[in-house]
Amino acid sequence: MMLWMLCLLTLGAPDNLVPNPGFDAGAAGWSLPTQVRWVATGGRTSPGCLRLENRDAAAYPLATLNLPLQPGRRYGFSVWVKTADVAGSDTGATICLELYEGTRYLGGHYPAGVKGTHDWQQIRGSVGIRPDAQRTSIALYLRREMTGVAWFDDLEVAELLDPPLRTALHGPRYRGRLTAGQPATAEAVVADRLAGDPPLAELAVTVALRQGEREVWQRPLSLNQRRGRLAVPTTGLAAGPYQVRTSLRQGERELASSSADLTIVDPAAPRPSVYLDEHGRTIVNGEPVLPLGIYDGFASPADLKLIAAAGFNCLMPYGLLGPDLQRTRGYLDAAQAAGLRVIASVKDLYDGTTWRPKQVGPWTDVADITAGVVREFREHPALLAWYVNDELSLEYHAELVKRYRQVVDGDPNHPAWVVLYQVGELAGYVDTTDILGTDPYPVPTRPLSMAQDWTSQTVAAMAGQGSVWQVPQVFDWAVYKTTAAEKAQGRAPTRGEMRTMLYACLAAGAQGLICYSFGDLRRDPLGFDRRWPDVTAVIGEVKALTPLLLSVEPAPPTGLGQLPPGVAARAWRRGDEALMLLANGTTQPVELPWQLAAPKLLFGPATRCDPTGLNLPAGEAVAVQWRP
Repeated sequence: MMLWMLCLLTLGAPDNLVPNPGFDAGAAGWSLPTQVRWVATGGRTSPGCLRLENRDAAAYPLATLNLPLQPGRRYGFSVWVKTADVAGSDTGATICLELYEGTRYLGGHYPAGVKGTHDWQQIRGSVGIRPDAQRTSIALYLRREMTGVAWFDDLEVAELLDPPLRTALHGPRYRGRLTAGQPATAEAVVADRLAGDPPLAELAVTVALRQGEREVWQRPLSLNQRRGRLAVPTTGLAAGPYQVRTSLRQGERELASSSADLTIVDPAAPRPSVYLDEHGRTIVNGEPVLPLGIYDGFASPADLKLIAAAGFNCLMPYGLLGPDLQRTRGYLDAAQAAGLRVIASVKDLYDGTTWRPKQVGPWTDVADITAGVVREFREHPALLAWYVNDELSLEYHAELVKRYRQVVDGDPNHPAWVVLYQVGELAGYVDTTDILGTDPYPVPTRPLSMAQDWTSQTVAAMAGQGSVWQVPQVFDWAVYKTTAAEKAQGRAPTRGEMRTMLYACLAAGAQGLICYSFGDLRRDPLGFDRRWPDVTAVIGEVKALTPLLLSVEPAPPTGLGQLPPGVAARAWRRGDEALMLLANGTTQPVELPWQLAAPKLLFGPATRCDPTGLNLPAGEAVAVQWRP
C-alpha cells in the first residue's frame, strides 16, 4: 500500500483531561480497593503517587476513575509505572480504558503491563469511544493472578486528532505500482476535526504529481463531504518513482500536506515473486493463490507435515525469530519441504512493547534487527509475506509507518500484513501495510455474524486498496482462562460454527484466511484428536472451493433478495460453473428465496435447497453450486 506522510505546521500540545494527573493533591475522585493507597512520597516527577501492593493472587485490585469522554472521538492514554517483585502468570501492572452503556460493558483497550522489578516505564494505549458509550473509566491495576508492588504516576488522557489530510491512490491496487497509461485516481480526505476548527468553506486542496523535486502536473480538487477524487494522468510517463502530493490550504497558509507513492513500472521488468494483483489476489510465482493458513508458535517438522496434510498452504509462526538465525532458516527449510509458505513475523520489533526481543542474530537495535532479518530471509523460497503489526494501538503509528517502510524498502518482493482488533480505527492503519486483517473471535459470547461484520469493516477501510486476510476463530477461549469457573464458561466452536465464520469472511470480501491457532488446538480441553478433524474438514472444504473462489469473472445473477441482518452471501463464476457461499450468523433459521438452475449443495446443512430457495439453519453455512 502507498505511504502517506504528514506535514503539519502547528497542532499544539493536547490537553490532559485527567484532573490531578500527578496525584499531588491526593486521590480525590478515585475508587481505591484496599490494596491501593495514595502516598505522599515516591512519585516520578513530584512526590505523590498511587501505590498498589497485592499479596493475594486470587485478588484483582483495580483503582478506577470515571472520565467524561465524548462518543465518536478517539483518545490516547498513558501512565508511568514502577514495580517491585511483580510476579505471576500474566503481564503485570498496567492501565486500561473501558466503555460502558449503563452497566453493560462495551469494550476497551488493555495494554500489556510490567512484571519483575523495574524503574519507571510508560505504558500507552488508545481507544475510539463508541457512539453508544455512556460512561468511560480508567483503571490502574495489577493483572489477575499477579502479586507484588506497583507505583503509578503521571497519568494522561488526551484526545487524538486524525491526520488533517490523507492521500490515497485508487487504480494501482498494490503499492501504487502501474504501467504508463494505466488509470490512477488520487483521493484526498480532510479530517472531520482540525486544529483551530477552520470553516470548510475556507479550505482548498490541490493535487500535484511530482518526480523528485520536479512538478509534473497540478490541479485543484473539489471537496464533497470533506473528500474528493481526481484522475492522475500517467500516459507518456517514464518508468520510475513519482509522488502524488496533496496540499490543504486556508488562504495562503498551508495547513497540511500528504503524499502517496506512485511507481511507473517497466512492462518488461520482472514481477515480484509474491504480490497483489489488481483484484487483490495474492500472486505467488505468477499464479493466484488463496492464502489458507494457521498461527502457531514454532511447529515441529512433524506438525508442519500435519498442517500441510490438512489443506493449509501457509502459517504464521510467532517463535520464528531468536538469537540463532540458523534455527530460523531450518524452520523455513522444513516448511518448504512440507509444502508450506511462511508469514515471517517482525511484529515485536518496536521499543517499549512486551515481547520486544533483546537480540536476534547479531543485532540488538530494533531497526538493525528488522533490516538484518529482511536481508537474511527475503530470498527464501518459503517466504510468503511479512507480519509487521499484531494489534499495536495507533499510539505507535509513526513507528508502524517506519517499520512498514523499512520492510518494503528492504524486500520489494513480498507484501506486508497487519492484524488488528481495533475495528473502529482501521482507517488509521491503511498506510502501515499492504494487507489488513482483523480477528473476530465470537464463540461463545458473541454472535457468529461478528465474522461478517468485522470483515466488512476491514474491506471498507482498505477502500479497494491492497487486500484483506482475515483471522477466523478455531480455538476455545477457555485455554486463555486461569480459574476453573472461567474455563467452564468457554467452549470450542463446532464444525458448523467454524464453517460459518470462514464462509462469512469469504462472502464479506476476505481474500485470505489465517486461522487462530494450532498451538491452542494442542491444548484444547476437548483434546487435539477431537478438534483437529473438525478443523481439517472445514479447511478441506475451502481448499476444494479455491479454484472458483479465485475467479475474477463477473458474478452470475442469483435472484437473492435483501439479506436479513447477520446473513452473508456471495457468488462466483468460472466458465459454466457457479458457486455461492451463504452464512447464517444469527440464532434463527432463515428462508432465502433465489432463482438457480439445479442447485447442488456441496457443503453444509440445509433443510431445503431447490431452484426456488434455501432454508438455512441458525449458525450454519453452505456452499451451493449450479450452472448459470
